[in-house]
Amino acid sequence: MNLLNFSQKYETELIELWNRCMIHDQISILKFRKQVLYDENFESSLCLLADRIYSGNETEVSVSGTRVGTGTRMD
Repeated sequence: MNLLNFSQKYETELIELWNRCMIHDQISILKFRKQVLYDENFESSLCLLADRIYSGNETEVSVSGTRVGTGTRMD
């Protein structure tokens, strides 16, 4: 498993994966920015992305301990 500090370079992939896996809790990039990135308490050093490689390009992605789902590796 790799731990990555959140960076906006992962934003599009994260939102796409989020929406694919959480079909009843869809989010747009603008909504994600407003609710997460622009929050006065947000600290990118505390927002970790974790990926665990299963096979080939498939990975499980977690954001600060919350499993988002499986998708394509982010690195």
